[in-house]
Amino acid sequence: MNNEMKMLMEGWRRFLNEDPAPKKNVSYTGVVLYEDQSSMLKTLVPEGWKPVCHHMTLHMGPVKNEDERPLLGVEYALTVEGFAENDKVCAVKVTLPDELSSYYKGKGTAHITIATGEGGKPFDSNNLDWLSLKDVPASVSNVTGKLLEVEQGDNSFATHGVNEEAELRLPKGPNSASNDEDDLEEGHQDPDEPNPNHEGDGDGGERWDTP
Repeated sequence: MNNEMKMLMEGWRRFLNEDPAPKKNVSYTGVVLYEDQSSMLKTLVPEGWKPVCHHMTLHMGPVKNEDERPLLGVEYALTVEGFAENDKVCAVKVTLPDELSSYYKGKGTAHITIATGEGGKPFDSNNLDWLSLKDVPASVSNVTGKLLEVEQGDNSFATHGVNEEAELRLPKGPNSASNDEDDLEEGHQDPDEPNPNHEGDGDGGERWDTP
């Protein structure tokens, strides 16, 4: 088979999602919301706070378990259990579908960061008190998105349609969770995780802060 035919076959396999294109610098794997679902959650943002409302982290890094790979690009509904906040950050606790729960490797409670207040960063949501939840409106009791591997600096929302976006994400642009220069800084990882390149507990250092 000549090189031209090999390239044609490779492209066809990628189109069918049988042989996904490899991704570079995968920061985390998670359920990335559709933009309309993010907009629903933004009704919970306190006045004057910076909205996030982008994703639920399933685990850091790319998919490593081959049993999990077929789940990429699949749409999932997350049940919103309640709202928690402190003076830095607010988030909603979510329940995962059964098929995703065994792959959850996040810190503590599965959640979606809603917004940050003055001095707050999305990773602060890991320290929220999840025992004192506030009720949320019925209109946001469920939110949907797709399970995706997300590259560093990619703040795009999920899009409706075929599953090839599981491996070929949208570029940063207008359909993005944030166009803030700091949020799009190259090299950022999952906002809900501390910066692993700093020594100590990181309380005095820079942390990942992209939505």
